Amino acid sequence: MPCEVNRTVNFGTTKSGLKHVGYRLLNTKGAIVHTRTESGVHEVGEGTGIYAAMICFPDQFRGTVLWDTGQARLSYAAEEYNYYDNNDVMLEQMKYVFRQLGFLRGLQAGRWALKKETAEMTFYDETGENMLVSYAMMDSNGKPSLEEVFDRVVNEINAPEYPPPITDPPPDNPPNYALSPSSTNPKEGDVVNFSVATNRLVNKLYWTLEPVANAASAGDFRLLSAVNNTGIVPLDSGTGTFTLALADDLLTEGDETFIVNLRYGGADGEIVATSTITVKDTSTTPPPPPPPPVPTYSLTPDSTALDEGGTIDFQVGTTNFGSGSLYWTVGEFSGSITSADFSSSPDVTYVSGTVVINDNRGSFSIPVTNDLLTEDTEAFTVFLRSGNTSGDIVDSSVVTINDTSTTPVQPPPPPPPPPPPVVTRNQVIYMTTPSEDAEQPDPLGPLPAFLNTVNIVQVAMGYEFALALDDTGRVYAWGNESFYGITNVPQEAQTGVKKITAGTNFAYVLKNDGTVVGWGDPAGNRFDYTGLTGITDIASAWNDTLFIDSNRKAHHRGERTYDLTDWAYGIDGIAVGRFNIAANQFGWAKVKGLPNNGALNIDPDLEAGIEWIHAVGGTSFFARAANGTIVGWGNDSSRLLTGILDFIEDYPDVTSTYQALGTESGLVKLYDPNRRLGRFFNTSVYATGMIDAVGHINTWGLFAGEFTTPATGAISAATYDRNLLIVVKGS
Repeated sequence: MPCEVNRTVNFGTTKSGLKHVGYRLLNTKGAIVHTRTESGVHEVGEGTGIYAAMICFPDQFRGTVLWDTGQARLSYAAEEYNYYDNNDVMLEQMKYVFRQLGFLRGLQAGRWALKKETAEMTFYDETGENMLVSYAMMDSNGKPSLEEVFDRVVNEINAPEYPPPITDPPPDNPPNYALSPSSTNPKEGDVVNFSVATNRLVNKLYWTLEPVANAASAGDFRLLSAVNNTGIVPLDSGTGTFTLALADDLLTEGDETFIVNLRYGGADGEIVATSTITVKDTSTTPPPPPPPPVPTYSLTPDSTALDEGGTIDFQVGTTNFGSGSLYWTVGEFSGSITSADFSSSPDVTYVSGTVVINDNRGSFSIPVTNDLLTEDTEAFTVFLRSGNTSGDIVDSSVVTINDTSTTPVQPPPPPPPPPPPVVTRNQVIYMTTPSEDAEQPDPLGPLPAFLNTVNIVQVAMGYEFALALDDTGRVYAWGNESFYGITNVPQEAQTGVKKITAGTNFAYVLKNDGTVVGWGDPAGNRFDYTGLTGITDIASAWNDTLFIDSNRKAHHRGERTYDLTDWAYGIDGIAVGRFNIAANQFGWAKVKGLPNNGALNIDPDLEAGIEWIHAVGGTSFFARAANGTIVGWGNDSSRLLTGILDFIEDYPDVTSTYQALGTESGLVKLYDPNRRLGRFFNTSVYATGMIDAVGHINTWGLFAGEFTTPATGAISAATYDRNLLIVVKGS
């Protein structure tokens, strides 16, 4: 808390008669923390210029008081103040006075201290250890006096010659030092006491350790008085002591020697005395441990001969082994014996194995085949090994096989195996309907020959170009090569791909590492990959593309603009139309874009959750509800919705309803309890299609009804305008 302190201030006789003064308070960094322009003062003695003044200090203030008595330079009356030292006004004033008077006796750097007990001011050299001079703060009558101290200091400062420093001994008594250990040959575990003496007026010296032969190290000392092999020796009247405790490390390492240096001025200062100490090694080397007992091994068969078709059992005994594993092998055959003679079935032979040893005992068995061949007596050797089946042989046993067979009638040879089935690649089929311009060439057909050399698993189509993905993750493109260079697949999009998509005049691929690559018409921000990492799904159509990342967040690129703030989580499916986009969010159908033809109206049958959602044309959608019902809604121009009803009679267990909602809009519902109807495939323009549960393709919409598709086996398909691509699974 702030405090008011009475101060005695000496402004000098030229400033006598003042009634008010000002002051400023500066902290230790020189910043002004308080200013008072007028403070009342009382002159202690008339004409003396010594005043009693009141100062209000902030809490725990440390810094400088700058008095303003009207002089040109305020530093004339500067003094320092420390909250912790405000008990003695005279000592505070003396600190300021001696700092203001300049350097004593020509000293350019040094230290000083006030001793309250003796009322003395003492000056030291720059190390702070060696006293230069001391002044009593008393007058000739033994009373505290500032003026006489000032006079003595000023007179000495102005003296033409200075007396020699009192820290140096007179010439007939040069500085000397003594370092005396209690023992120069201690034993491990002893304590060595050192006595220090000097005639130099210092209050401390330093000691350091210096290893010599078979050197002692820091670990050889229980450093009672040392830190990092150095320490301070406090001195009183030129004498002091310190102690080193030696460790008893029980290591047989011979005698160890170290030197103790006594230093002046610091731990790296001048060495003024030394003492050499040799530590006697009292440890003895323990006797080596006895060698481990040598294990022994025995291998004993239950018989040294057996008939074909029998099994021979072996007992393994050890000493000094305990528990663990040993190994056995067979070899050194005689007669017509082979590894096939050690078998319990045509697929298993017994020519090596492991023996588990518990409490120095173990066992194993070897079956012998009854091969029905007349081949006379056969013999083999069983080897017991350590380490592994190629390890040292520690015992062995020879076993004889008695031939009990007669030569049988040879059976006829087995019939040759049937030829392996012929495996064919997936087949790519291309279909198209006549163009309005009969002379216009077809940029997609006939199909390129390279499709017959790879195994295609997925296709996609755009305007006058097509994409294909094979089972190795490589991408192929063909069509109108002058159209935005769309048939030139970028190098980074040619391998490691797991999904392909296409819009009207661009293409995108999703790679196994979650990155995407696009090429073609760069309109809008179509190929801005910012934030497109960890992508798990992708969908393109018309002029736009949607992405799902590993956090189930949706991203959009393309010519249209959509606010996807509320699609930043929970997205499990996506679809792209010409004027709308759709998503499966936490099992709910969500649609953004134009409200035309009721595209944004979600049927109640879909509120219980959906499995997938698909966009058709500009503003039409299909989605499968959790109960299996497929709902289609939106624009029905080109029969994008009702076209599916043309072939629903091929599925007797599927029922349907249709409700017209406007001139060109409606609602279709297909009740598919057995999920006969499959998932819809990639579409653009005003045609779409579906692959059912057995791989049959149905198409509808503009031109699509004119295609005759395979009955089964389709695994991927895509349409654009008058064109249809199908991948049929090979055998």
